[in-house]
Amino acid sequence: MNPEIIAAIGGIFISTLTAFFGFLRYIVNKFLKELTPNGGKSLKDQINRLEAHHTRLDQRIDDIYNILITPKPKRGKKVSESD
Repeated sequence: MNPEIIAAIGGIFISTLTAFFGFLRYIVNKFLKELTPNGGKSLKDQINRLEAHHTRLDQRIDDIYNILITPKPKRGKKVSESD
């Protein structure tokens, strides 16, 4: 093999590795950006909003359940005035 061919193969190999690791770095940064809160647009913010909404709904359901199972005081019969 000529030294020129070895240098060309080495250059292609190094440039391919550089492109691969550059793309990998780009993808990792995109994922990390989605997983950190940024004021409303990230996945983390959306999950936090859904969890807060879920907690409020759970509390409301618990309140409704407590209202339904709490016994009401019994009322006496009304005495009619016409007797």
